[in-house]
Amino acid sequence: MQPEEVQPLRPEAAGLFFLFDGLDESSKFKGPVLDCLHGLWEKEPAHLCVLTSRPGIVSHEDNARMSSLGFNAFAMDYLTEEQSEEL
Repeated sequence: MQPEEVQPLRPEAAGLFFLFDGLDESSKFKGPVLDCLHGLWEKEPAHLCVLTSRPGIVSHEDNARMSSLGFNAFAMDYLTEEQSEEL
């Protein structure tokens, strides 16, 4: 039996997955951290990036700036008691 031939990814589909967890932990360095990430995202748009933070840390201005690069903001809600028990 011959192994299946692996097809290379199309250049427009190739990229890495970046998880930037805990923007809230950057404290007073939030601005420089976002500047650095924004530069990366501008130069390397093919990557899938996820940025996490606690509520209230990402300002409307930060959100608008990231939205210009195709980011979408999502907020998680608290679990109901039933959901919490299920987990």
